[in-house]
Amino acid sequence: MTLRYGDRELQIELTKLQIEHQYNSSIFIGMLALEISGLLVLETIYFSLIGNVEASIVRTALAIGIFSMVPVIYFTYRYFGGEAKKLYEQIEKLRKRYVW
Repeated sequence: MTLRYGDRELQIELTKLQIEHQYNSSIFIGMLALEISGLLVLETIYFSLIGNVEASIVRTALAIGIFSMVPVIYFTYRYFGGEAKKLYEQIEKLRKRYVW
């Protein structure tokens, strides 16, 4: 079955959007994994130094690092959520352009 020119153009545009969405999703999952593993590393080091009195400055710096990771994770989520929303808007524009 052959596709008309408009159908082929629609398929190409949808494929481009799917590839971009997959790329963004992969980067988001990778960034989230790095941030959460960094958070867990900081917490592990922090709790391993609890009994050491001389390491209070290091523990304080680690606590600041732990609390600063939460907004970093949140902003990563918001950024990639916005990217996904842009892709959905582009798909909606394609739908309006090709579907009457």
